[in-house]
Amino acid sequence: MLRFKPGPCPLRAVAFAALLAGLAMPARGTIVEAMTTEEMVERADLVVLGRVGSVASGIDETGERAVTDVEVSVERCPRPDPDAGPSPRTIRVRLEGGRAGDSESQIAGMPFLKSGQRVLLFLFRNEGESFYRPLGLGYGCYFCCRDPGSRRTILRRDLTGIQLVRKGAGGKFEPVEGIADRPRPLTAFLSELEKAAANCDPGSARR
Repeated sequence: MLRFKPGPCPLRAVAFAALLAGLAMPARGTIVEAMTTEEMVERADLVVLGRVGSVASGIDETGERAVTDVEVSVERCPRPDPDAGPSPRTIRVRLEGGRAGDSESQIAGMPFLKSGQRVLLFLFRNEGESFYRPLGLGYGCYFCCRDPGSRRTILRRDLTGIQLVRKGAGGKFEPVEGIADRPRPLTAFLSELEKAAANCDPGSARR
């Protein structure tokens, strides 16, 4: 899987592959390739369930971009990072955009994380970086919430600002329309992720 080198917005290639190949129709939002659960686990370097701690915005190390660094306390790790050893207690997740001084920038489709939220994250890490980034922007970020009927914990995504695409006839990517993102029961989904991770090639996410 290709990785973008750091640049104006160093997002994983999965979010821009469709743009590079050419869309069959105009996109309405940041382009993200629709993936199955197995594909997301395969392409992620790390999948964690955790709670958001500190959230801090500022200018990145290049002095050029506003970014937001989020500390996440790890509760469960369905897919550990094969290059980082055992499941970490805390991780740092970097989101593009944020407030720096008097200016603020936003990236369409980037998840908005707040202290105290419980989240399930699909993450990747570029070579040489000590932090992770969300795979597919908000597509790789689930928020835990209580189902009012069953009282169980379920997972929901916010896909605002994201245009999902799939490869269609002739190899062109086509927008995916009319598909509702269904909520997922937390316990069952964690088991599904761990089963998918057990079937992954340990080095698959680094290709």
